[in-house]
Amino acid sequence: MTCGDDPRASGTARRSVGNRLTVAVTVAVAVTVAVTAGCGARPRVAFEPLVPPADLSEVTTTTTSTTVATTAATTIVPTTTVPTELVALYFVGTAQLRRTERSRPRGVSVSEVLDVLAAGPDTASPSLRSAIPATPRVLNRVSVSGGVATVDLNPAVRDLPRSEQSFAFGQIVLTLTERPGVGQVRFTLGGSPLAAFLPDGSQRDAPVAKEDYQILLSIPPSTTAASTTAGTTTSVGPTSLPATTVPGTTVPATTVPAGAPPGAGQ
Repeated sequence: MTCGDDPRASGTARRSVGNRLTVAVTVAVAVTVAVTAGCGARPRVAFEPLVPPADLSEVTTTTTSTTVATTAATTIVPTTTVPTELVALYFVGTAQLRRTERSRPRGVSVSEVLDVLAAGPDTASPSLRSAIPATPRVLNRVSVSGGVATVDLNPAVRDLPRSEQSFAFGQIVLTLTERPGVGQVRFTLGGSPLAAFLPDGSQRDAPVAKEDYQILLSIPPSTTAASTTAGTTTSVGPTSLPATTVPGTTVPATTVPAGAPPGAGQ
């Protein structure tokens, strides 16, 4: 405002401008509302909180059990039948040798047979014993060639009593000659030839056979009287004299005991 202007005129002018500005704003707002209404403004939507159904208000836990069928594992162990054979063994009984049998795998060797013999009789035969000592070991080794079994012995065999030596040699010979392919037995001592002890107390520097010890398998029969000549036992029984006939008289038979003097029983 310059000097000399009327203050009232100035105030009037300001009020006139303000009124025009108010009218302009009012018109603008009205236009805006009209345009908004004409454009189809979407009405405001009120959102409501989501409420779960009644059957979901509680948490339900379902446990599913699965049954797995298990089969017990069965282990099948194959069984093998081992063929066996009866092996003849000879042990000492009452003053004689007795034959026994033991089951062994078929095809058992002569060396294994001697091992079984050296072990002695089993508990099933309490009345039998062996003349072959278990300790020290008397039987070293055995081999077969040409039907003859060669048995190497330990020097301890010489420490056996003479009666036990014939039984020990008899056990070995009779047992080995029962094996197929063995007909005779030869003995060595540490590889050197050894004479075999025979039942009569003699020795033989040659192979021996079953027949040489057959006498050890039997007990001599009892006799009423016996006379020994050159190692041969002869049994003599009572002597019966025939009846004597005399004309008109009959004399009955008379029995004379063995060894009675002539004329006895008359």
